[in-house]
Amino acid sequence: RDATPALIDGKNVAILDRSSAYWKAKGNAAWGDAIRGFRVSMVAMGGFGLAAVTLELFDVTDDFHAAKTSEETYGIGIKGFSVVVMGLGAAAQLMAGISPAGVFTIIA
Repeated sequence: RDATPALIDGKNVAILDRSSAYWKAKGNAAWGDAIRGFRVSMVAMGGFGLAAVTLELFDVTDDFHAAKTSEETYGIGIKGFSVVVMGLGAAAQLMAGISPAGVFTIIA
């Protein structure tokens, strides 16, 4: 509701440019709580993503060993690759939530 950029040292600073503790220390607890909520959401979604990837990899491995034709094997290989890429995205999101000041935050 009050998430307008603040003027700090003559520059506009958006809510996500500073940490939760910074905004609480400046007396803006609403912004601090919002940032903490973003962080919790990032960690939760990254964790659930990694759990989904793990389960899907078990399924893909079983399908790969049960494949009867080379076309099935090829298709399952593509599916496995896409699951690995999904896992990289989930891992990046998890790392961004754990370390919001890190380089993974830029990616996620």
